[in-house]
Amino acid sequence: MELANYIETTMKSILKNPIYEVLSEIKITKILKQSNFVKREVGYPPFQIILHFLYMLIMQKRQSTFIKNSDK
Repeated sequence: MELANYIETTMKSILKNPIYEVLSEIKITKILKQSNFVKREVGYPPFQIILHFLYMLIMQKRQSTFIKNSDK
C-alpha cells in the first residue's frame, strides 16, 4: 500500500493536471472501486489505473506531435 499512497499523494499535490481533475470530478475512483479492478485478487489500486491512463494520453499526444512534425 505504500506505493499506492505515494502515487496518490503525488497526483494530488505535484501533478496538477486538468485531465486528472476531470477524472476526479466524474468520480472515476469510485467507478474503479466498484469494478473488477479492485475486487480481483490481482486487482490494482484506482490511482495506479488513473496514472497509467494519464501516461497513455501523454504518450499518444507526443506520438501524434512527432508524426505531425515528421511530415514537414
